[in-house]
Amino acid sequence: MFTDFQDKSLLAFSGGPDSVFLFHKLVEEGKVFDIAIVDYGLREQSKEEVAYAKALSDQHGITCFVKSARSSGNFSESMGRKIRYDFFRKIVEEGGYSQLLTGHQLNDQIEWLFMQMSKGAGLTEMLGLKNVSVNRGLKVVRPILNYSKDEVLEYLDTHSIQYFIDESNNTDIYTRNKFRNSFVNEFVSANQDGIKKSLSYLNKDKSMLESNLSVDSIQLEDLYVANISGRKDEEIVRIVDKSLKERGIVMTNGARQTLLKDNKLEVGSSRVNVLRAGDFIYIYPKETGGKPIPKEVKSVFKTAKIPPGIRKYIYKTNTYESLLKFVI
Repeated sequence: MFTDFQDKSLLAFSGGPDSVFLFHKLVEEGKVFDIAIVDYGLREQSKEEVAYAKALSDQHGITCFVKSARSSGNFSESMGRKIRYDFFRKIVEEGGYSQLLTGHQLNDQIEWLFMQMSKGAGLTEMLGLKNVSVNRGLKVVRPILNYSKDEVLEYLDTHSIQYFIDESNNTDIYTRNKFRNSFVNEFVSANQDGIKKSLSYLNKDKSMLESNLSVDSIQLEDLYVANISGRKDEEIVRIVDKSLKERGIVMTNGARQTLLKDNKLEVGSSRVNVLRAGDFIYIYPKETGGKPIPKEVKSVFKTAKIPPGIRKYIYKTNTYESLLKFVI
């Protein structure tokens, strides 16, 4: 099932059925991996989930990384995601892991599809969950996207494997839960064979569309720059959308319109800016403060028509020489 895996992967573990299912499938196939789990301290059960993760890893002789992220005040899905992925990225980078594995499955794909459809998204956005993607340099692999929730639970129950159910998933506090609890699980259960075929066809169509978006670009730290000379507005939007997805950010229809109207976009809580200047699109973290830029460097920036908004970031990261070679 996982023939294309490189050794030494890190599994994002939660104790829920999906990650437990993936854990045991990896063990069955003799894959080399460790696991990482985050305890947000929001549920009493989370302590049991961490204890289970440690016991399971000890049983199979693998390492279990644990992060305790005690939160205060309002806690959102986006906050939780950032905490998780910052934790996972650090482990992968410092531990020399090839990729991060996640337990997203078929029902998750359909939830995502309907959520994006409700926002007026196009094909590329609706099929945002891919088997392999790159998030700010972190390779993320989703090996069980073709397994439905029913298939996951059937396997676990047949083999008498313990797993935990997060009771917060049964509430409609989060938008995702509304879709899941209202109709997605029932819809997938009744139509999973047809859904799998449709997703296969749609992803092939998507690949054909994206193959036409090859663009001359450069990645410097968290700065992405693409040459968009001669590109149509819709192509520019798709180039930006693809890059933002690699950072775990999905563009809304309103964000697209803002970018085309104003030639710039600030992605709120993610503190990521998009700027269109001349023949180039710049996507970069919002940078404040830092040491002043010397006059001679400012002069070079001005001559090269480097937009003021990104100058602090490229000076701070010492990437301006590489950028100048690309844009001049």
